[in-house]
Amino acid sequence: MAMPSVRGEPTVFDVQHIKEGLRRRSNVSFGLYMIGYIVLVAGLAIAAHLLHVPPRWIGVGIICMMGLGILTGVTTTRHRDPPT
Repeated sequence: MAMPSVRGEPTVFDVQHIKEGLRRRSNVSFGLYMIGYIVLVAGLAIAAHLLHVPPRWIGVGIICMMGLGILTGVTTTRHRDPPT
């Protein structure tokens, strides 16, 4: 394990450790985002069923909403690459 430098500058180990923490946090955030979105879609599907919407259209709505959820989840929880 590398020790921090005397001047307080981050070492290579510190930077790698921070990057790993950010990756783990973004994975957890994406997972939580998707769970919440699935609950939302399930609620809307149940509401559509109670309103007597044909099952075919409920399926189409679920597929469209899940695609939209994945797109927004990835763009929301993605970290930008640092400039080189």
